Amino acid sequence: MPFMFTLAAKLRAMDKTNRFSAALVAVFVLASATFMINYHRPSGMFWDENYYLTAVQKYTDGYVFFESHPPLGKLFMALGENVFGRNDHLDRSAFTLTEKIDTVPKGYSFIGVRFFPVLFAVLGAVLFFLILNRLIGKPFFAFIFSGFYVFENAFILHSRGAMLDSTQLFFIFAAIALFIRYTDGGRPIRQRQYFGLGAVIGLAIMVKLNAAFLLLLFPVLFLYEHRASIKERWLRQRAAFWLDLLKKTAVSAGAIALVAFAVFMIHFSLGDRIPGGQTQKISPEYRSIIARGETGNIFNFPIMLRDYVAYMSSYHENVPKFRKYDESDNGSRPITWPFGEKSIRYRWNKTGGHVQYLYLQGNPVIWISGLIGLALAFALVSGRLVFRHRPEDPARNRLFWYITFFFGLYAIYMAMIMRIDRVMYLYHYFIPLFFSLFLAALVFAYIFREKVEQGDRVLMIACGIFFVEILAAFVFF
Repeated sequence: MPFMFTLAAKLRAMDKTNRFSAALVAVFVLASATFMINYHRPSGMFWDENYYLTAVQKYTDGYVFFESHPPLGKLFMALGENVFGRNDHLDRSAFTLTEKIDTVPKGYSFIGVRFFPVLFAVLGAVLFFLILNRLIGKPFFAFIFSGFYVFENAFILHSRGAMLDSTQLFFIFAAIALFIRYTDGGRPIRQRQYFGLGAVIGLAIMVKLNAAFLLLLFPVLFLYEHRASIKERWLRQRAAFWLDLLKKTAVSAGAIALVAFAVFMIHFSLGDRIPGGQTQKISPEYRSIIARGETGNIFNFPIMLRDYVAYMSSYHENVPKFRKYDESDNGSRPITWPFGEKSIRYRWNKTGGHVQYLYLQGNPVIWISGLIGLALAFALVSGRLVFRHRPEDPARNRLFWYITFFFGLYAIYMAMIMRIDRVMYLYHYFIPLFFSLFLAALVFAYIFREKVEQGDRVLMIACGIFFVEILAAFVFF
């Protein structure tokens, strides 16, 4: 315990810039350790890698194909595979004949195909810290709560494979970071900033469509920007209000459309051959475009996009429904996701008398913290709405605004997901999980605002102990 007091005193003695730099480097190093070390292991596929490896090979060999998700995540995987080139000597032609493979050639390396998902996971940790540091204003506490990200077992396991979620979450965090910067700076929000936010949201949507809930950031941002005129000068400035709304809606939509167009055009231009036996998925018009060698022609974009979207729609319509009473079904219900239902066995190896497993298992300390943060945020938001109590402290009011923001994002995402009747899995909860963890950190900062601001030594030690608990649970699982 004397060591903890000494460490707390040294941290308080550091100037703010050095504390920030040290915390940022520490988050990056820890994330690199948990996500990147030996990420090429296991040297076999797990979960959806057997689908994504075929997509990567089709990009490499120039075949036309459609996917259940937009192309950006797989494009990054293909880029990593071709940059490293570890499998160039292997015959992977069988990958192009199917949507799903069961085995990979002996000696197949996963270093390339997993590189960008892992890299985005590490960069996501940096963004997680930067968001917390911006909101709390204290690098030490931002670092402590960044442990929610860098030691989350289930997310680490999932992100160390050739999956889409870490890439998408990076862009989601980037969009949220921009939104916070625009609303927290007290400066006018210009059209180019709407364009930048639209571009980042477009990138998130181009990984997986469920990022479309971020579109709600635009009306919130616009109403925040015009909050004074809405209250005071609504009638006098009505025309100017609607004109500005029209301009910024056009700019935001244009940015998203531009990103989507660029991503899909890259996807279409990389494919100029049809895999054997798969012409039935491609319309006669698209086949004609391929025959003429014009997949890179932007004037053919509508036809190619139409076929891709039609495939995505039919794919999701045919996904099995959740089988509630079937224990062999890996799916789970959104209403029980916050409690960790249900762990998924991604892979297992049996050698001699030993069996090794890869389980999608959340860190219970972290998930419980998210639940507590969610419950306290609900109590805080609903209590203020009911009793109309507004603290005089501007810093607390600022924190309350962002607590309301993240609580709204959580509620909107979960409401959207609960309308889907296809089978869903525990990793679909990663996005709202991290929203609940932001809430846990913000509610903590709200409750202990004065002590956080003063750098109270006892509070810092308590947070250090909590960080050790997170680490211990991570090591155990």
